[in-house]
Amino acid sequence: MKKRILSLLCAAALVLSLAGCALSSSPKTVGTIGDTTISAGMYLLSQYQGYFSALDMATSEPLPEGETHPDYAALPVKDFLKQTLTVDGVEATGAELVADQTMKNLQYYAAVEASFAALGGELTPDELAQADADAQNIWNGGEALYKKNGFSLATVQEYQYTLHKAAALMDLVYGENGPQAVSDKALQDHLGQDLWFVHSANVPLYNAANFQMTDDSTAKVTEICQKMLDRYNEQREGAESAYDLFTSLAKEVLPEAYTVLENTFTPETALAPDLLDPSMLESYFSSETADKIRGMQDGDVVMVADSGFSVELFQLVDPVASGEWNEVLQQRALFALYSQSLQDGLQEYGESLANGLDTAAMQKLPANKIVPSLG
Repeated sequence: MKKRILSLLCAAALVLSLAGCALSSSPKTVGTIGDTTISAGMYLLSQYQGYFSALDMATSEPLPEGETHPDYAALPVKDFLKQTLTVDGVEATGAELVADQTMKNLQYYAAVEASFAALGGELTPDELAQADADAQNIWNGGEALYKKNGFSLATVQEYQYTLHKAAALMDLVYGENGPQAVSDKALQDHLGQDLWFVHSANVPLYNAANFQMTDDSTAKVTEICQKMLDRYNEQREGAESAYDLFTSLAKEVLPEAYTVLENTFTPETALAPDLLDPSMLESYFSSETADKIRGMQDGDVVMVADSGFSVELFQLVDPVASGEWNEVLQQRALFALYSQSLQDGLQEYGESLANGLDTAAMQKLPANKIVPSLG
């Protein structure tokens, strides 16, 4: 689970980071937050992230029907900073929004560093090596842009280390020996309430070789999947194990659905377990499907075709009863349930740390010098 969390965090870093202001005579640091020294590179990174956060905020305010927000991203940075924007009903300039988001980013960074140290955290050799490799890959992908904007490889590495520390804090805070330890029983109590462990069977509605799909093939695949669901419901009551019945019917019936589009059925790829959480229900499914999943009881199966590219059959499973509850699921459950609490707690802690930033130093790194991209 740690690797999965880290891969997600690193993907976000690629989108939001690694640019800033071209420097002439810039300071090496801009002061401190708490006991954490803020390097000029980290300040520029946080400021750049703040710029993109401000862009998102500028277009998040609801508008009257028929009206649209200006394309703020198309404006030169210096012009965006002058815009008067409304966010959550409050007016602010683009410059004020960028400054506010920059501070939040710096406070979060300092909070991660301070919390990791206070809890005795230490990155393992493997984590350090992975962070270095991630940083090098990012650097290789945009060295010219990063140099133009004043970033060094060392800044990229520094940020990657912080990402790994942030991921490790899940265990340090909520793990067995953490100050807010969450018991295994407490995690299991969420199963079927706001965590849903499912066995899933996935049938694509397109040909995997040429990506073609037709209304006729979609109808045939859907009909076959419905046939499997009907047979499951007919045989479930007399089955020794509803879980085994679902798997055996999937292996028996679904190959026919794969054949419709000349795809190859392999149980290893077509059948898989998954742990769904509320954010996934909201992001990936229609409200009708989400309600169906929330209303499932142990062993129930629903058929879903929300994506338009596949038909999925989900069976709700009690992983404790099926013997599938393990450390991986524990970590996934912990992340699903407590990651937002951790982020909120770190942000609040960062805001409480003493602000020792040097205004004069920061003024030498103005936001109007941000370069979002080359070309």
